[in-house]
Amino acid sequence: MTAHQNLGTLVLVTAVSACPEGKAIRLDVKFAAGVQTYCSLWPGKVTCIMPTGSKRDLPFSSTFSKDDLDFDLLLIPRFQPVTSDYINGASAVLVSGDNFFQLHLAKFCTELNIPCIYIAEYDLRTRLKQIILQNINLWKKIKSGTWVTLKEQKRRKAYKLANGLQTNGIPASRAYGRLNDNVLEYFDSRISKKLMGLRSEVHDKVERLRNGDHLRLVFSGRLDPIKGVQDLIPIAETLRSREVPFVLNIYGSGLLERDLRERIAASNLSSMVKLNGKVDFETELVPIYRKQCDLFICCHSQSDPSCTYLEALSCGLPIVGYLNRAFSGILKTADVGWGVRTGNVAEVAKVIADIGNKIEVFETKAVSALRFGEKHCFEDTFTKRIEQLIQCTNKL
Repeated sequence: MTAHQNLGTLVLVTAVSACPEGKAIRLDVKFAAGVQTYCSLWPGKVTCIMPTGSKRDLPFSSTFSKDDLDFDLLLIPRFQPVTSDYINGASAVLVSGDNFFQLHLAKFCTELNIPCIYIAEYDLRTRLKQIILQNINLWKKIKSGTWVTLKEQKRRKAYKLANGLQTNGIPASRAYGRLNDNVLEYFDSRISKKLMGLRSEVHDKVERLRNGDHLRLVFSGRLDPIKGVQDLIPIAETLRSREVPFVLNIYGSGLLERDLRERIAASNLSSMVKLNGKVDFETELVPIYRKQCDLFICCHSQSDPSCTYLEALSCGLPIVGYLNRAFSGILKTADVGWGVRTGNVAEVAKVIADIGNKIEVFETKAVSALRFGEKHCFEDTFTKRIEQLIQCTNKL
């Protein structure tokens, strides 16, 4: 990244909430790391405008002293639109397109001659699928689906009017990429160059499997229905019935944690399937991925641009997962795993069972996974995103 003179203040308008706790503030850990990266790369000040939320909204969070943050933090009520007073004088405004209440900012920024860039993560189909998967009654699903659909036209107008668009993942890129002449496609990930998996680690895994050792399967993330974790136990039961030697480690917490524990006990799978709770991403989960796991199982039925994909691949873990549009888009770009029709538990188990007879295929996909992760590492991705912001600023 080339040196730039001080460009003034970058204003981030987020969909992620923050929870005040006395003199401290509770923030999503991944989000906080991302904003700190903006601070290190943007040649000027950073101000973050966030909706106020509760601790319940932030399952993977921690408390921070406001004095330790490198950015200014402004909290607003959850459903309050940002007024021109908040952004007047900014050098650039980066807005989450997932925040329904901030789609007017492209027009405000145009009037104030401030470059506005939107981040697009979820397309309409993904939003509607998420509503369908929610545990709410049919009438609420119809109301939510109608509201989301009506908001889509406003979202598309905002993306078209903006000075730039950053699309996270294949579905968002395909849905919105043609609306704007300045589009940057990226893949979300927390894996920095120092955390990246090594070829030698892949070699060690391949040698283990060649010597007939059991497969070490893994899933991590929210243990919620929307992430498809309810299919993990049926997959394990099918593998056992096929006499496939394996261990499945599950990391995370969520609505289905108790149900999973009960189903593991009821199916007598405790020696094969283990619930490990939440662990620290950088110091615990990444080393586990790199040295103690062979294959990631991803039963996401929705097409959200989950960082799960890049984080597993960057550690040398091929993925066997459902062919939602996010994962199928990645598979069309790189040979990094196996795609299976959504909900087809038997086919997932078959793919896993066949790996023992296809070690060379496994190795090819594991190495491709590392290469794909290296291409989209955390530092390079953020540098490209900041460069786009700077270019938009310099044009005005």
